[in-house]
Amino acid sequence: MTRRGGTGVGLAFVLLGAAGLPALVAQRAAPTATRPGAAAEAFLSTLDAGQRSKALLPLTDKTRVVWSNLPTGSKMQVGATERNGLKLGDMTPPQEKAALALLSATLSAEGYEKALAVVGADQALEDQSAPKRAPTQAVRFGRAEYYLAILGKASTTGTWMLQFGGHHLAINVTFAGRQQVL
Repeated sequence: MTRRGGTGVGLAFVLLGAAGLPALVAQRAAPTATRPGAAAEAFLSTLDAGQRSKALLPLTDKTRVVWSNLPTGSKMQVGATERNGLKLGDMTPPQEKAALALLSATLSAEGYEKALAVVGADQALEDQSAPKRAPTQAVRFGRAEYYLAILGKASTTGTWMLQFGGHHLAINVTFAGRQQVL
């Protein structure tokens, strides 16, 4: 989907499970004219050097195709599930707020709410499965296991990419000037 101008990209999701919208949706600020590029810079400004090196990557043929919607720790024929970016669980509350503000600036209001509903459903799965899971089991679910990556330099004229995802959700948005391609 390509959209010129406007406030964001609309999304259609198939929700696997029905776990109501937790307080995540309540965290969404009123819509503003904040552009994704400015929100990306605001997010990056909250990070220390180590976090920034995880969250900010070059936009290359290799990095742009690294994503997964499998749970963290899943093993596949090619190895463990890998994701670009910094985990929400490794962020401070202000950093997580800035990360979600970037997601909000990128998506439509409906798309943002749907994305947070998926994150909330995944947290419910974590809450349900964690007490029964062996401590050595690598597979993890939940809000803390969602990653955000910025590939390239966020701008209003250049090409860059935002990746946000975890279990049952992988959002990849490429920005080319004012156009957004999901």
